[in-house]
Amino acid sequence: MVDFDVVVIGAGCGGLTAGALLAARGRSVLVLDMNDMVGGCASGFVREGHIFDVGASVVELLVPLRRAFAALGTTLEDEVDMILCDPTFTVILRDGERIHYPASTEGIIEALRAVSAEDARNWERFASCCSDLYDVLLDTVYLEPMSTVGDLARLLRRNSALAKYLPSFLTSYQGVLGRYFSSRTQQSFAFQGLTMGLPPGLLPGLYAFLPYGELQGPTTPEAG
Repeated sequence: MVDFDVVVIGAGCGGLTAGALLAARGRSVLVLDMNDMVGGCASGFVREGHIFDVGASVVELLVPLRRAFAALGTTLEDEVDMILCDPTFTVILRDGERIHYPASTEGIIEALRAVSAEDARNWERFASCCSDLYDVLLDTVYLEPMSTVGDLARLLRRNSALAKYLPSFLTSYQGVLGRYFSSRTQQSFAFQGLTMGLPPGLLPGLYAFLPYGELQGPTTPEAG
């Protein structure tokens, strides 16, 4: 009988990454999945000539991916063909209006201007806040557990800028978006929050960077 140091349940992107990183560190790893293909929500299937995604699709922020590939001795660009999706997504509001969000800052602002001139003016302010928030979270909350006050204190010592964003833990995703955008624009950004498993009114505000991440998230090796 083969003995493994680690058994990973689930061969989606997270499980495959965990297994690969553990194996690179010398562990004997077995990755298991209930399906006959790997990839989880990033996989798909073909039926009657049509291609279907298995699960929700979100344009990923690239820094975690680049870090994982670097830890495996390669690069994201060498291993994966990155294809620009333009427009990034299209939203159909309740009244049938369609909002197309292009893959450029100018296009995003123009799309928002069709909804609200104030929303268009606020986009760059929102993007700047989200970029800073993402950098702080990636260095703290997304790397280590924060289950106790002691955990929080340790993360604050690591990066004192986290203190600036602690109010985001006490408000909702919808509450943060409401500081910048009208209700119609908030509707168009609501579905990104659902990828975390909660509606916008219940999801913690620290996830409010998700629309920015999908539309204009940092993409450079250092920031992105």
